[in-house]
Amino acid sequence: MAHGHHLCIFAHGMAGTKDDWAAWVECLRRRCPHWTLRPLECLRDHVKPIVGKGLDALATLAGDEILHAINEEEQLQQDYLGPLTLHCVGHSMGGLVLRAGLHKVFQEMPEVRAGVFLTLSTPHLGVQAGWGAPEALWRNLSCLTAFISPQCPQLAIQDHSATGHEPPFLVALADPEGPHIAALRRFQRRLCITMSHGDNLIPAASGIIWADKRWRKAQLPETAVVGWGFEDHCEEMRAGYDDGFCSSSSSSNTDVSSSCARDGSCTPNQIDHSDSFRTHHRRERSAVWTKSTDGTSRFPRQILEGLDTLLWERLAVRLQFRGAAVHVFLIAKTAEQGELEHLYSLECVERLAELFVGCDGAGGGQPPPPSFPCWMRTLEVKAGSREDCLGRWVVATEEGIGAVRLYPFATEVEAIFHFKSLAATSRVLFDPDRNERQRDGANIGAFSTIRKRFASPLTSPASTTGTWMLVTEEGTGNVKFYSYDAEERARKAFAGFGATSRILFDPQHVEVQRGGWNRPAHGTIVATFMCEVGGS
Repeated sequence: MAHGHHLCIFAHGMAGTKDDWAAWVECLRRRCPHWTLRPLECLRDHVKPIVGKGLDALATLAGDEILHAINEEEQLQQDYLGPLTLHCVGHSMGGLVLRAGLHKVFQEMPEVRAGVFLTLSTPHLGVQAGWGAPEALWRNLSCLTAFISPQCPQLAIQDHSATGHEPPFLVALADPEGPHIAALRRFQRRLCITMSHGDNLIPAASGIIWADKRWRKAQLPETAVVGWGFEDHCEEMRAGYDDGFCSSSSSSNTDVSSSCARDGSCTPNQIDHSDSFRTHHRRERSAVWTKSTDGTSRFPRQILEGLDTLLWERLAVRLQFRGAAVHVFLIAKTAEQGELEHLYSLECVERLAELFVGCDGAGGGQPPPPSFPCWMRTLEVKAGSREDCLGRWVVATEEGIGAVRLYPFATEVEAIFHFKSLAATSRVLFDPDRNERQRDGANIGAFSTIRKRFASPLTSPASTTGTWMLVTEEGTGNVKFYSYDAEERARKAFAGFGATSRILFDPQHVEVQRGGWNRPAHGTIVATFMCEVGGS
């Protein structure tokens, strides 16, 4: 009872399913075990590209399922006191479907409390591309699919009523006097999070409702090859609009920003400003098109002005990862991601969930965001010495005749990612026990060179105090020393040498085990060990 009564609804996007939310559901279940988490199921068969239902029809389906979920929840949780708190999370088109369907929910159940409304890569300003994104101009041809389904034309704001008197769907959805903005205004918090660069489906300005900022591709640290982090953050009412915008994010009306409450309520001065805007909005019923400062997004300005009558928390996430499925990064959709990409995506979901539910697990008291811009995790690729490779995953390459380089990694996932990224370069993947796991590359003869270089001693005998020592004879009189910081690793390495003559010594230099076919070699090994290291 102390936790309250919370229902969280998830709406997936085009071509998605309820399984898209597996990472979010798992994360929130750990953080908020008392919440009921419910991905919508009604959308799956109707969000297919080009042939799916229109946003208005999808909103009706979503509204009905949410009402059904609320009724079920109230019947199951009759012991809770007070009204149910509804939270909503939408990805891509799912965020628009929620915005369009919630007014029906609150109309039929006005007693329901509205908690947190979160959208992830949702095209609030539509999907039309501007001159700054020529590779995405195909989205501007969505009107060609109108005879099949209104869905894509609605997303591109290319839908028109039969009489020509009704505004496009997304324009009506952002009407500050309409029921949809009224439903959004009920929420205690509204967050929109998007990718700052690389999403071929959603312009950054549209996903974050922030059109006067130039979103640029972030540069990784010199030795990093991939990474993710946060680009920018804004928690203010971005009121005040001019054609063409301003090139700086400081163009917001600071008076409006400072006088707005967290729930979106305004001072009398702001109400006057809003009334003035509404009069202007009624006067201009047709869409007046403009573009974002970076030129990548084109949209009717009424949409931006309508959404900017509310307080939004805005967050842009940066990702540098060649070939990544950027559009699904914020939901960690396993089916479309590689292992390392999914790992980074899960880390991002954890941080976003923390922002979503807050420190108290009820949508409030959220922790302070990190400094911006920042990289939360990057993969550093540096060639190291044999000592650096001890107990680590290693990608060993031949980069030029006889030029062997060793790249140590902390995890198998990172090592495999680098191994696969090297294309035709001859390389071998070794595990922390120095066992060869995989080899690839055009120059087959390089594998022998790599193996010989990697198999040479990791440390000099004089620097092995406190370690397990494996001493081998690899050829007549060719005694080599290998050191390990744990007995388990040392014994695994011992077993991996097969027929090679060898002796295992513990950290006190006491002989523990012998192996190999050439028994006379053991005498040579002992003599060399006593000479170089000393023993008992």
